[in-house]
Amino acid sequence: MDPSTRIAIDLVEKVFIRDFGWSFRRQTDSNIGIDARAEILENGWPTGRLLPLQIRPISCVERTEGHYIYRGEKHHLDCWARYSLPICVIIVDTETGLISWQRIEKQLCEEVRMEWSIAIPATNLLDATARLCFEEAIPTDPESLMRSAFALDLVLMEQIQDQTTFFVWDEWGDTTAIFGNLRIYIGEGQEAEPDVQIDYRLRAQNLHDVMVRLFPLGELFVC
Repeated sequence: MDPSTRIAIDLVEKVFIRDFGWSFRRQTDSNIGIDARAEILENGWPTGRLLPLQIRPISCVERTEGHYIYRGEKHHLDCWARYSLPICVIIVDTETGLISWQRIEKQLCEEVRMEWSIAIPATNLLDATARLCFEEAIPTDPESLMRSAFALDLVLMEQIQDQTTFFVWDEWGDTTAIFGNLRIYIGEGQEAEPDVQIDYRLRAQNLHDVMVRLFPLGELFVC
């Protein structure tokens, strides 16, 4: 990942965590064009309501009067059309910190051969006032939530298939536990550096509740 994209993702993460109070998880593989996923939290509790995000620096887009033109790969758009939840593309001016967004909908996109484009209004700013727009767009029915979780976690599921995998959390809190700083080690030998690290901050009654909600991947042994 190039430095400008990494900075862009850092800035978007701050909005979702600081201004929305949501969870933000970077994807370990962006072959499907998804760089991160945000999850609505209710008083710090995970809800399973997910929002996939494609995040790019402003240098990747064209500026026209009143909006930006973002161009993407056709196979990404075809893949996203099968999702049961909305996808948002977010562009970031890493120098000024301004962030703009647009929900990906087929009727808003222009498709030409192997690419597609969409207009992103400069007035669609990603800040605290945009939270309701995202919240209302995310489905709440259990079937959509489960399909979304599996679709977004496919790469991770393939990595840990038929392998012993260790999920290591930090836990703190007085009354209700807060679980965070998830490290995932794949394979029998637990190396010094995790294969995947996710900066979660989630409330739950116990660790088992967190694991079955976030990772419905198979048999879990929680200790």
